[in-house]
Amino acid sequence: MRTVTFWGIVSLTGMSFSPLYGAENLFFNGTLLDPPSCTVKGKDGPMIDINFGDSLVISSIDGVQHRMELNYEVDCGGITEQPLDFVLTLRGNVASYDPAVLQTTLPGLGIRVLMQNRDLPINTPQRIDNMAEKPKLEVVVVSEPRAVLKEGNFDATATLEVGYQ
Repeated sequence: MRTVTFWGIVSLTGMSFSPLYGAENLFFNGTLLDPPSCTVKGKDGPMIDINFGDSLVISSIDGVQHRMELNYEVDCGGITEQPLDFVLTLRGNVASYDPAVLQTTLPGLGIRVLMQNRDLPINTPQRIDNMAEKPKLEVVVVSEPRAVLKEGNFDATATLEVGYQ
């Protein structure tokens, strides 16, 4: 009986001296990027200028007619091909009646902004899947529902930003 007890103690003692670590089986690696900032400009210079002309007829403002493409260029230092999460944000004064309409200087008149034929909410970052094929942006003159528009000049300003997360 002593032998069995003795071996039991030796056996338990032997287990307590087993190593408490294992062989390395994890390896971590990656690439850290510090991409350059993106700049946005018009086709003919730093400003993107949309001119709706001098002869918009009040009764023709329906949110469909007078639609114009917003021609712009984006330069992100050649990284548009990289697998980064690009975001596009249009910053400006939002019309009280629609989050995708820029307020103009003429009461009741606004500029709707569209990205790929869908409303682009102002001041809200939008994810871009492929910046190398930049999204199509368009603008169209709209009026506030039930607004009585008055004749006059108008303008609106906004800032188009492209970045990445």
